[in-house]
Amino acid sequence: MSLTSEEVPQRQRYDGWTNIAFYDFEPDAPNDTQRLDFKADTIGTVTPTGTLFRYRSEAISGSRPPSSALSSAHDDIAIGLTLAGERQHATSTGAALSAGPNDFFVYDPTKPSRVAWRANHMAIALTLRRNALVEAFNGDVPAEERIVEALHKSRLAPFLIAQLRLLAEYIEQMSSMEKGMVFGSVADLTLGALRSVYQQHGPADAPMARRAMLVAATRYIDAHLNDLTLDADAVARGIHCSRATLYRCFADRDLTVAGAIRMARLERMGKLLQTAPSRTPIATLALSNGFVDLRTFNRQFAKRFGMTPGEFRRSPLRHVRSALADSDSD
Repeated sequence: MSLTSEEVPQRQRYDGWTNIAFYDFEPDAPNDTQRLDFKADTIGTVTPTGTLFRYRSEAISGSRPPSSALSSAHDDIAIGLTLAGERQHATSTGAALSAGPNDFFVYDPTKPSRVAWRANHMAIALTLRRNALVEAFNGDVPAEERIVEALHKSRLAPFLIAQLRLLAEYIEQMSSMEKGMVFGSVADLTLGALRSVYQQHGPADAPMARRAMLVAATRYIDAHLNDLTLDADAVARGIHCSRATLYRCFADRDLTVAGAIRMARLERMGKLLQTAPSRTPIATLALSNGFVDLRTFNRQFAKRFGMTPGEFRRSPLRHVRSALADSDSD
């Protein structure tokens, strides 16, 4: 699903954009520049449990008066990340929030507020059902500034930021099905980040929190495949959880930490054998992905791919697989 202001005549773009994109929100009257032309676009997906959109726009501002907030038909809460530009937000509690690049922001349509995006900006945001956040907070949803504070305080924040930025970069290349799948992963990670701060009693034992931990652990593993000391202890330290919690996260999916590390390394090796220069020794590639024992690597690779690393590299489908590897890496 995508939308751009360029689909309507220049002098109608501001009104057209705000009528479609600013539902349940009152935009400010356009200034002289906005009356002449206005550029904005968005791309994303709508799922049964929420939405996910990346959007870019020139400067725009508006407000939600108390009367509109109280009568809102849309009570889904938006949680986003500023990618470029600056977002200023005056909340119902009187807080003045500013979100620059890599800062989280939150918008609750049931509360009066004022929002202004300065100059050209870009952000990515997902909306979540209010009941999902009620469960995450063990009760009432707190003020927007408290949610922002919790997100930045969470030990999962670096992983959530990285995933949102990666999604924003590649969302245009993804199918509707792929965007829907990624939404579920991002939603779990977002709720898990909030639980890790707000739920004082066993937050990592909640099923959805464990799914968020699994996402964070998988990202950590992928980023450290060349670390020869990578094991369950290293992953647990990396995502700031206990080893027992980490084991439960993987056991939920009938996986083991060691098995996940091994499979990630083998998959990475499969891509490298089809894309790296043929003069690069297989042993060198294997060592760069954490395989110290070449004999063990050869046996594990043959079990996974049904052929030896050398046979895999010489496969007549090398060029096809190279293209697929490039696509997967996106």
